[in-house]
Amino acid sequence: MDAEKLVQDLSGRVRDALTQAEERAQGIVADAEERARNLVAEAEAEAKRIRERAEAEAEQRLAKVREALSGLEGALGSGGAAAEVEPQPPQVPEPTPPPIPEPTPPAEPEPMPPAEPEPLPPAPEIQPPAPAQPDRESPAAAVNGGSAKGDEIGARIVATKMALDGSTRDEIAAHVAEHYEVGDAEALLDSVMARAKR
Repeated sequence: MDAEKLVQDLSGRVRDALTQAEERAQGIVADAEERARNLVAEAEAEAKRIRERAEAEAEQRLAKVREALSGLEGALGSGGAAAEVEPQPPQVPEPTPPPIPEPTPPAEPEPMPPAEPEPLPPAPEIQPPAPAQPDRESPAAAVNGGSAKGDEIGARIVATKMALDGSTRDEIAAHVAEHYEVGDAEALLDSVMARAKR
């Protein structure tokens, strides 16, 4: 009778320990999931702020370009016609009487009339620069970087519980691969299965 009572007492303690371990595991998993949700929310808010700031900067640059174009068009419209040189009729020298032939050096050639100035070429069109695209950090990258440790802890706890419940190594490996991101899944499974056999 003493041995049977001892076995029952030991079985009750084991069940209590497993229940407590399961509750702690659920609490840790819930905490890890809550942290992951917080990280996702923070990353999405940061991405939204970056996008709004980039759009505001692009609008400001576009407004400056439009203002510069308006000023250039106004300058070309008002001063372009006045800046052009009006063509003048060629100046023809008055006729002079023929010179009396004398033994003098040859006369200098008559000056040529000034050439008409060519009209100015049209001003080239200015294309506004494309708005700059700032580098944006992916929210998924920020979340994965911050929650990798939490995933490994949660995966270890869940794998331990499955091993204690009698799940096979393949079942545990499939569950961990589907729900968690673990760097070295084989090492984790080795550790879990070794502890479960004790």
